[in-house]
Amino acid sequence: MRWWVAVVVVLAGVVALPAPAGAAERHRVCQVRDDRLTELSGLAATGSGYVVVNDGSDLAGHRKIFYLNAKCAVVRAVSYPSRPRDTEDLGIARDGTLWVADIGDNDAERGTVGLWRLAPGAKAPVLYRLSYPDGAHDAEALLLAPSGTPVIVTKSVGAGGVYAAAGPADRRPALPVTTTRNPFTFGGHLLITGGAVSPDGRFAVLRTYADAFEFDVSGGDVVAAVTAGRARPVALPDCPAGRGARWSSGQWSARSPRNRTMRWAARRSGSRSVL
Repeated sequence: MRWWVAVVVVLAGVVALPAPAGAAERHRVCQVRDDRLTELSGLAATGSGYVVVNDGSDLAGHRKIFYLNAKCAVVRAVSYPSRPRDTEDLGIARDGTLWVADIGDNDAERGTVGLWRLAPGAKAPVLYRLSYPDGAHDAEALLLAPSGTPVIVTKSVGAGGVYAAAGPADRRPALPVTTTRNPFTFGGHLLITGGAVSPDGRFAVLRTYADAFEFDVSGGDVVAAVTAGRARPVALPDCPAGRGARWSSGQWSARSPRNRTMRWAARRSGSRSVL
């Protein structure tokens, strides 16, 4: 199966804007203490806790899908039937299907990337291999459309691409580049490191190391939302190498990889919580 490029440029702004007025606040939810969870990358919220995956690891015991309870203790570990290359993000579809995005490629040399699908009640995930139509890309963000279709957002300085199994589109908007403080200064504004779609399918979010950008989703079209919609920026707390973005009960969650602490960041908008 091939991924058809849906949008070439997602983040390509060069004019710096002031930091968003509604900066997100944070508080600690729990701390991961399991020694197998040393480089968490993907995060999803469940009714009873979280699902997480490590970034690429040489240790077999670390290359699993880990289910955590509300206190961040591991309650289940699911093994892959073969070795994943570089798992970066994950998402849970409306029917409970878990998708793990094996899409990391720092050197942009992989001929294919992988999506692991773990159906509800299944004992092991199934691998789907996909290739980009325009060559290899590094990526860390996965969005799931309300239909369950996975959408990959690549990690490229100034030019993140959105890829889905659809025909090409000619929309090339840009996310604003803010002045929000972050560990990587200007470069931290230009790399997309995570994404999520709200459980009701009405909102999507993409995050960088500095900010998160929320979009309204109409008719279940996530690609149109993040490429042609208006981005609402939210300044994120200054966390080291922040990468996760997940919705749970209307809230967006993030993780600080240095001390393996789960943190919530949220801002009220009317009657709902966003980012």
